[in-house]
Order: sequence, then C-alpha cells, then structure tokens
Amino acid sequence: MQISKIKEIIKHGENIRVEFKECKTNLSKDIFKMIIPLAMQATPQATPQATPQVQDRIKKLLEFCIEPKTRDEIQEYLGLKDREYVRLEILKPLLEQGLLHPTMPEKLTSPKQKYYSGKQKDKK
Repeated sequence: MQISKIKEIIKHGENIRVEFKECKTNLSKDIFKMIIPLAMQATPQATPQATPQVQDRIKKLLEFCIEPKTRDEIQEYLGLKDREYVRLEILKPLLEQGLLHPTMPEKLTSPKQKYYSGKQKDKK
C-alpha cells in the first residue's frame, strides 16, 4: 500500500483500529508489531450501484473535457476539494487509460497544464 493512501486514510479517520502485538522472536524485547487493518473495499451490495455511478461520472467528465481544462476546472466541476485526490485518483488513472490527454505531455507538472478527452484539434 502506498504511503499516500495510508496518510489519506489516517487523515480522514476511517474506522482505524491500531493493534500492537509483542514480537515472538529472540531478536530484542524492544521490537513490536503494529497491525493496522486497511480493508477499504466496497461491500458486495454497494458495488453494483457504485460502478454505474462511477462510469456515469467518468463519461460526464470526458464530455466536460472535450475542450482542454485545467486541474482546477476539473476539480471544481467534480465538486472536490482535495487536489491530491483529484490528481492521483482521477487524473492519473484516466491519463494511464488514454481517456484523458495532457496538452503539454513534456511538462506534466506545469501549472499551465490542461487535459482533454478525445483527439486534440490541430493547432494552426
């Protein structure tokens, strides 16, 4: 699990239960094991409902991004406040799947970066 995901879970305090156990080795008595259960999967009942909602949200976002949009514009359109969540959980997967494209692929972290769906129109 990525450290960023752990930080996000801790930040939101989503039912975290931390458990400490004594280490059963002869290495040192100062060693302990910390167990943090991170079962963040949707329940089977929620999955059938969530999937069409997510697909609908992606479809609307791709329609919104026919004209290039900044991350701020996308974030505002989606009604989200956490810019890291938008970058890592929304933009990154859509870029990796080829559903969104950066206007400046050579400068992915540029503050002037915009994202578009479909084929970019030829610049003249």
